[in-house]
Amino acid sequence: MAKEFIVVIIAITLFLGAVFYYQNNTLDVAYRTAIQENEKQNPFANCSKDKNPVFDSHVTDLTKIERIIPPGSWARDEQSGSRIFKTHSFLHVRLSERAPIFAPADSALYSGVFYSENNKEQYLLFLRVSCEVFYVLDHIDEVEPYIRNKFSEEPRQSTESTVEFEKPVLIESGELIGHTEGTPEAHSWDFGVYNKSRPNFLDEVKDYDGYTPYPRDKIADCPYSYFNQELRSSYTSIFSDFSGGDNYSSAFCN
Repeated sequence: MAKEFIVVIIAITLFLGAVFYYQNNTLDVAYRTAIQENEKQNPFANCSKDKNPVFDSHVTDLTKIERIIPPGSWARDEQSGSRIFKTHSFLHVRLSERAPIFAPADSALYSGVFYSENNKEQYLLFLRVSCEVFYVLDHIDEVEPYIRNKFSEEPRQSTESTVEFEKPVLIESGELIGHTEGTPEAHSWDFGVYNKSRPNFLDEVKDYDGYTPYPRDKIADCPYSYFNQELRSSYTSIFSDFSGGDNYSSAFCN
């Protein structure tokens, strides 16, 4: 009788253990699946909250950069001829040089597009640093293979055709993203930082001197204020206007 009782207890224990294992693993799979599905819909789903992240690596090799036009400048649209208020910075590459592009902080590449403009193939990339802060890189000639395989073989004809990745690509601070010579005419590439927790002076503006701000413009910030103290001045020291003078806008980078 005692042996039969022990056998029954062992059988019940094994059965309950199997049920527990199945339920927990099923829940784990369901949980991971839910996260993946959520991330497809929201690339910031599994981000870390940080309103003031610090960029602890250079975004480029500054010996290759002639000058930087900080955000807050006016440019003219080549097709419409209308003025556009630029909320990103321009980094002008020295002639005959090719500038490397690095992740300035631990980042997650969540969206972008491989496109053709002015007969030149290039990349537009969106990378998040935290739940609140993301940055944009544009006019990148070449990207590393781990990024290249995320895009189609043929370039799109517009930057409006961005693709959101099912799973963001994690990139460590200082890791190489790609290289660029900049645009054919100006030899510049774009670097902008946007902070969802810090709306700027455009937030309540529908018309800014004839320009209608995009939603992203309203959370634009100074990219160089995020660099640590050691790196920041190496960027601000080469701020310039489009003519090469020091009459640049301080709308964002005070």
